[in-house]
Amino acid sequence: MELLTYKWKRGNLTEHFKSLRKVKSIRIATAFFSEYGLDLLKVMINNNNLAKQDVAIFLSTDFNNTMAVFLLKELRNIANVYIVDSLSLHAKVYLIEIEDGNFEIIHGSSNFTEGGFQKNLEFMSYHESDSLKEDRILMFFDYCKNNASLVDETIINFYKEFEAELINLNKIQNEIKKKFRRRITHDDSFEQDRYDLTKFYFTYEDYETLFYRNSILNDSDIKERRKLIRDKLTSLHKLLRKHVNELNLHEHWKSNNLTSGIEPNHFNHNRVSWIGVRYGKTEQEVKQLNAFLSPSKGNFSSQDEYMGFQKHSCIQFCLVSNGFEIVLFHSVANDAVDRGTFKDIINEPDEKKLKSIVREIDKLKGKGFTWHVTDAKNNTAIASFSFDENEAEQFVEFYKKHDDSGFESFCSFTLTPDNPILKDRITLARFIFKKIKQLLPLYQLITFRNKVLTGK
Repeated sequence: MELLTYKWKRGNLTEHFKSLRKVKSIRIATAFFSEYGLDLLKVMINNNNLAKQDVAIFLSTDFNNTMAVFLLKELRNIANVYIVDSLSLHAKVYLIEIEDGNFEIIHGSSNFTEGGFQKNLEFMSYHESDSLKEDRILMFFDYCKNNASLVDETIINFYKEFEAELINLNKIQNEIKKKFRRRITHDDSFEQDRYDLTKFYFTYEDYETLFYRNSILNDSDIKERRKLIRDKLTSLHKLLRKHVNELNLHEHWKSNNLTSGIEPNHFNHNRVSWIGVRYGKTEQEVKQLNAFLSPSKGNFSSQDEYMGFQKHSCIQFCLVSNGFEIVLFHSVANDAVDRGTFKDIINEPDEKKLKSIVREIDKLKGKGFTWHVTDAKNNTAIASFSFDENEAEQFVEFYKKHDDSGFESFCSFTLTPDNPILKDRITLARFIFKKIKQLLPLYQLITFRNKVLTGK
């Protein structure tokens, strides 16, 4: 019985190859090959205890323009590797022989590279059968072998001779590709090759998911990518929860509202340009205050509960399109509860509290925080106040001048995507907690808390 399926979702082939067991032999023909393919091939070999003679790989003459010599040397240690040089190889075929006599053959558009397996939109046919005749399937690979040269030191030295030229060619090709892509990506927060994020907790694809061109989409692929970001943020929350709760800061009482929304809707102005975890008031505080401020609302619906939490000041961490932020988010555009709290302190005025606020802002000097006022609906910056570059006494006048209903108002610290803190989730969680503690005194001063309900 033969099984035929199709694979086109990014990452599917990688996970499938990693899961294969009881493999007897591997044969691969690919036009392009990279270190990503080498690492994955090593995993497959180690998982199945394959010897060099059990693995054959056929490459085109221009299989890699940046590290051909390195790849050929590494491949020779684990496989019989051939350069198909009598013909122009453009095929992408993967033949896996299983010990029980079954075969898997996967073919289509995916080269054995990170682009082919993880990044590009590809389409592959997947056949599994216990009746495939070996001679018919191997005919293609025999044809490749008859038009190929087995890689030896002579061939490696040949590639070494032209290595500098190949690297230069690759640079030229990439620059041309960039010029074509800029028609689509000119509004992106950064270009893909700006940072090397290979060993970072958040990948280029995570940030790309939040670029404007993707923030307005809602197809199944972008939803899955947003879920991956949400899962990474949730993992950070699990490390932080106990410690943050001890500061009398609390996540949303419903687990499905732990992070901000991951689908475009009118609440996020029909775009998902950030995803984060909020900590703020307790369930009882939020519900009582909202009921007091809007007594005609009656009982809360699930959406009221979600939006009600948003109306109150919080301290949050979030992934944005150009980095990672720790934020004292003070006011949404409309119906922001704590905007009124701060306005009352300024307008009454409460001199004692104002002095305390200025003092806490002064303590934040040199710690990288900036207060922003934005028109989120129109994706426009209104004004910003750097705590590092300005005197704390000037902040109240800045706030009075720029903060108003219809604008979002918040204080943030940003890590660039290549900041070493973002390499490890435990290191990142510790840093987030450090920044939360720095922001906490200011948060407490400009946020209304019900001491009876919180017990503090």
